[in-house]
Amino acid sequence: MLNTAESLQAVKGELASAKSNVTVEYVDAEQSLSTKFNDYYFDTVTGSQDGYFWKFVDESCPKSSGMGSDDCNVDSYATTCPDEASCDDGASAQCPYDLCRRAAVTRFLGIVEPIGEYGIFVCIFETALMILTCCLICFNPRDAEQTILMKSGNFAADDARAKIKSAV
Repeated sequence: MLNTAESLQAVKGELASAKSNVTVEYVDAEQSLSTKFNDYYFDTVTGSQDGYFWKFVDESCPKSSGMGSDDCNVDSYATTCPDEASCDDGASAQCPYDLCRRAAVTRFLGIVEPIGEYGIFVCIFETALMILTCCLICFNPRDAEQTILMKSGNFAADDARAKIKSAV
């Protein structure tokens, strides 16, 4: 997770500093994310546009992209809307993910980074538990033979006390 977060941070920095005509290469996580983003966008653009995804598109994607639910819906499909055929042919300028890439990367980072940090916490916590368990094993003294027999019920407590006194 932290490798994904680190590569997305690099993409976010490159997108912020890149000129409009420069294409920033996808990282591995983005290739999967862009495919799913584009597929979901084109599957729901002329259908039900409610839910978290369309709220994200309307609030986070640039208004200049013209891909919001007001412009692209079953009633009116503006010329500024992403074109599925062009997107499938490799024209990334027509893909919804590329039009909303900065916002999508930022949102994905907001999900991935806390998961990675939680993973580090769990690893440190488990290591501490393992060390403490080993210390506890070394700390506990072994019971005497009489105590073991007494705990199991094979030896009477009075007999055990008598043997302990006679041994001392």
